[in-house]
Amino acid sequence: ELIDEFRSIMLVGDDPDAPDAIEDLSAKDKSEIKAVYSVTGTELPTSALNQTGIYVVKYNNGASKKIVVK
Repeated sequence: ELIDEFRSIMLVGDDPDAPDAIEDLSAKDKSEIKAVYSVTGTELPTSALNQTGIYVVKYNNGASKKIVVK
């Protein structure tokens, strides 16, 4: 089930070693966004990243990142 992929999500502030800000993802890697998911595992359109929330973003290179949009 899709939600099984997101069982290890931590909210910002739970990890003392987590970065304090979102890095500029496009500067380091030219990967394209393959899919965007909510924390409940629902697939969303990429335009959802324009709205406040917590998202899981999957890239075409196989990487996944948790993104917080304020």
